[in-house]
Amino acid sequence: MELKMKNKNLFLIAVLLLGTGTQFFNYGCNTAMTPLLKEINGYHLYSLAAALGSTGTMVALPAVGALGGKAGRRNIIVIGAAIMLACMVGTYFTYDPYLFMVLRFLSSLGSGLVMSAPFSIIGTVWDRQQAMKYYGFISTFNAVGALCGPLAAGALVDAGMGRLPFFLWVPFYVFAVAVICMAYPNVKQETGSKFDVLGLFYLACTVVPLILWLGLSGDGKPLAWAGPGLILPVVVIVFAVLLTKHSAKLAHPTVPLRMFKQKRFRTAFFINMLVVCFSTVTSGYVLNYILYSMNRSTTVGSTSTMPMNIVLVICGLFMGSILRKNFVKNVRTMMLIGTLALLAGLSCYSLLQPDSPMLLVWIGSAVGGLGNSMNQTCMTPFFQYGLPKEDFAAAQGMYQFSSTGMASIFVPFVGVFVNMTGSIKPVFYIATILAAVNVVLVFCFVKITKEEEAQVEGRSA
Repeated sequence: MELKMKNKNLFLIAVLLLGTGTQFFNYGCNTAMTPLLKEINGYHLYSLAAALGSTGTMVALPAVGALGGKAGRRNIIVIGAAIMLACMVGTYFTYDPYLFMVLRFLSSLGSGLVMSAPFSIIGTVWDRQQAMKYYGFISTFNAVGALCGPLAAGALVDAGMGRLPFFLWVPFYVFAVAVICMAYPNVKQETGSKFDVLGLFYLACTVVPLILWLGLSGDGKPLAWAGPGLILPVVVIVFAVLLTKHSAKLAHPTVPLRMFKQKRFRTAFFINMLVVCFSTVTSGYVLNYILYSMNRSTTVGSTSTMPMNIVLVICGLFMGSILRKNFVKNVRTMMLIGTLALLAGLSCYSLLQPDSPMLLVWIGSAVGGLGNSMNQTCMTPFFQYGLPKEDFAAAQGMYQFSSTGMASIFVPFVGVFVNMTGSIKPVFYIATILAAVNVVLVFCFVKITKEEEAQVEGRSA
């Protein structure tokens, strides 16, 4: 794809900063959310608020490809950024925990419209070899946002300015969106069919009741697991079936379930679901354990993600180059090492006690960060291998749906055990078990045969 500016490096920086801003938003808001909920008497709703913070993204990501095809990818980025900004202004002024959760949902919806853009843009502007290198850069720039966001947010909370962290990402977005608007063509895909509104409705009716069912367990009482609450899982099942049947009938549905026919996409989707448990635990429950079980300050608590993100910053600079030297061989090796590192990091968290040194947190964060870096670098080129470029945006949206979807389910699910036991430790045990399962999945299913390699390279020739 030809850009409307000659300076490709400036455009690349803008695309990478878009990812930095998104991580500033996600990690900075996570750090500031707990103190703000305590301030507005809503901490008992933490699990639901945290889940809603990714539920909007969960709804938006599968639809990004279809929305971009109709309105243009560039326009979708601008709309997503505008929604996020409007909701953050509202968050700054809210003192009602339920309004806060509504704004969290809407802002995550805007984030979902933007989140997959760096990967899909790079995949369409640069060739596959160069793109693999830049996917590593995305990990680095994302890690910068994830590293600086919690530190800045923690410092502002401790300084009595706990609402300002919700605006930390704005400068990155202003620059990035401005450059992308000038340089990136507003590409549309004319399919000859109308936008699939019904499919988006079915998706929302599947996701939102699921999160409500898992998340409505405030004050230690699992309200949604008995009585009238039991209608929610029935609604989820009904609309999931309707969504599946509806999407199968259309050539260009909002939710492109056809991607699951691709073996490598299927593998990457389910592996990524389990990979995301580590970052969810590190940025959320490890932080809360440090604050309320180890009784440390918000600034100290915010350092839980620092080693992870430092490792991501460093490794992202060269992981892509290692991967592209012998992609078919290295992708399996790197993902095996990556998932083992995530297992080791979560095992460190499982050993935490109220009097444990912060060093144990930092070791777990750093080792898990190595695993995160390897998986982030490998996953996208793995499922893109052999996939037509016109499917990149839809596939990327569906792929990232796996991470936001798992986060949306994981947080309220483990929240039930937290409320039942009064301890955060069960979260660490559950995540460690899931990491062990992921090692087995990578070992069994991440492979590219010589026949598949010959087929893909033959089409590229």
